[in-house]
Amino acid sequence: MTSTKAYLPVTLKAYIGVETEANARQLEQYFKTGSGRPSPTNGFGGLNPPD
Repeated sequence: MTSTKAYLPVTLKAYIGVETEANARQLEQYFKTGSGRPSPTNGFGGLNPPD
């Protein structure tokens, strides 16, 4: 793992919370594949946003 010290301080731009670890792993895999830009309209790669 590379160090992030050179990039400090950082600012949190977004936070996505999910209910289960399974959903978190699915979402993480989606982001890592580069399958496009996630948005609420495409369901975040199969994860449906809460109503």
